[in-house]
Amino acid sequence: TNTDGGALIDLAGYKVYRSDNGNPYTLITTLTSGTTNYYDWGLGKLNKNVYSYYVTSFDTCEPTANESLSSNIVTE
Repeated sequence: TNTDGGALIDLAGYKVYRSDNGNPYTLITTLTSGTTNYYDWGLGKLNKNVYSYYVTSFDTCEPTANESLSSNIVTE
């Protein structure tokens, strides 16, 4: 649902952002609205990096989509 409680009818997808070792966050992928999980392939524990992620959602508004506030940050 939308923050106002209304039906969510214009969700286009999600954007996933990543930071490594406290560096600035960068957009790493854009996912469709039907996506329920994402795995960041190629990152190994052996390199000792600390990765943090957050997700935003965006709508179908044209010409520029509205992007939500970020989710809680998750660190792996």
